[in-house]
Amino acid sequence: MRRLGVRPCDAMPRVSEYIGEIVAYTEKIVAQGMAYEAGGSVYFDTAAFRARGHVYGKLNPWAVGSAALAAEGGGGGEAAAGEKRSAQDFALWKASKAGEPAWPSPWGQGRPGWHIECSAMASAIVGDSLDIHSGGHDLRFPHHTNELAQAEAYYHDCGCTQWVDYFLHTGHLNIEGLKMSKSLKNFVTIREALETFTARQLRLMFLLQPWDKSMMYGASAQHEMKAREALLRNFFSNVEVATRAQDLSASPTRFEAEEKALLAAVGACEAEVHAALCDNVNTRAAMDALSALVAAANRYLAAREASSNAGGPPAQAQLLRKAAAHVTRVLSVFGLVDGPADRPGLDGGGGAAASDDKFAGVMDCMAAFRDDVRAIARGGKGTMGDVMGACDSVRDVALVNLGIRLEDRASGKAVWKAEDPEVLRAEAEERDRQAREARAKKARGALERREAELAKLTKLAELPSVAEALSDRYSRFDPSGEPTHDAAGAELDDKGRKAARKALEKERKARAPLLRALEKDGEGALAAMAAEVEELRAELARALGA
Repeated sequence: MRRLGVRPCDAMPRVSEYIGEIVAYTEKIVAQGMAYEAGGSVYFDTAAFRARGHVYGKLNPWAVGSAALAAEGGGGGEAAAGEKRSAQDFALWKASKAGEPAWPSPWGQGRPGWHIECSAMASAIVGDSLDIHSGGHDLRFPHHTNELAQAEAYYHDCGCTQWVDYFLHTGHLNIEGLKMSKSLKNFVTIREALETFTARQLRLMFLLQPWDKSMMYGASAQHEMKAREALLRNFFSNVEVATRAQDLSASPTRFEAEEKALLAAVGACEAEVHAALCDNVNTRAAMDALSALVAAANRYLAAREASSNAGGPPAQAQLLRKAAAHVTRVLSVFGLVDGPADRPGLDGGGGAAASDDKFAGVMDCMAAFRDDVRAIARGGKGTMGDVMGACDSVRDVALVNLGIRLEDRASGKAVWKAEDPEVLRAEAEERDRQAREARAKKARGALERREAELAKLTKLAELPSVAEALSDRYSRFDPSGEPTHDAAGAELDDKGRKAARKALEKERKARAPLLRALEKDGEGALAAMAAEVEELRAELARALGA
């Protein structure tokens, strides 16, 4: 939970430490006339509870009569025959059975019921009312329903009719469309999830889904949360690049239409985020509002970059920082920001060369790059490709490990951005994977085409000669190879010669690919092609990493 950034709770009581309070809690409910003893157990009297003006089942009225749901929560199927006055009654204290933990009570040795524990411990620590109570939506009935009933019965003499002001019942987590459960063997532990995603990405996944509906964990959720994280990172990086070297005292501050539009977008985002969180804590809508502001800021940056390239004013740093600060503040509320909320960025606004170690790393990188270029120049055999390779190595390897993203721009001037090295390495690995897949696809296609061609030519090479193929129908041929006499030795008439020419052309056409290959590469054409197929197989194996 700490790795997820979840703050620890203030109290985490154990039932075994509160047995005395639970017994006293049960005693008072009995004294209030809303519970009764039977067979050494104590049951909550739902009829008496209603008779005192309370409502039983207010969280989920339709489930009150469900014996199956009641049994799941320990409310049914647990009492000896005739012990309970009503099927809806549930145990506050259970008489002990052999092998069970047991504690002394006015009704004999026993243990707490499944629901009384929570009511008694929460009352002991928090008091006679709760602002917010949370849990999975499957706990609405019977567990939370019975918690409410017990507490309202306990505090009846204080006039309590509503022990909890707000219940937050969260949806189940679904793995690729199926509810996560041990019985289905599709559950994912936090440790396992953190092997695939960062804590921030998991938070994003939940923020992008309604908290009170079923939540999805899988490929679709993964795609969106990574896309949202990339959007935010690019936004903060673009703002940092645009404002990095601005001299506020010398920069234009006049608001034109573009500045007014961005300022209005900031105000609209603030209002939309507030409205979304007031609307049943709609974090998805709040994140969409942030994305809309990011889009507006990106449009502003693009417009001002074009303006600046044409000699116009650059983007206004203060306005951009205001937009970035608002996005950061909301992300901080959602636990997505690592550093203080007043420093824009996902990582607390740290600059790329903020530390001596980072500066030293960059200087080492630049020195090594200079050595490479000098070696290429001094050798006298280097090519422009060698120089470009050294440039790409700096961008794709050395700077990546330093947490610096170097982006080439159409203007010819590159810009750098601070970034998490793990993010950059993951992106580089993904690019390498895609490149390997592309090479493998290309190699596989070439291999399949060449194998098919070799198989075809090999099959043709095994065919008899044209004359042999026609010998069952014709006995004599002219110097050009055209049949002149049928199989019986009779000379062919005009019609027969026409049919013979068609048969001859068919046989020659079938063997034409082999003849062309032999004319091109000689008698060793098939052997050369077989060697080429083996080389393509080796190339495919290399592309696949085998």
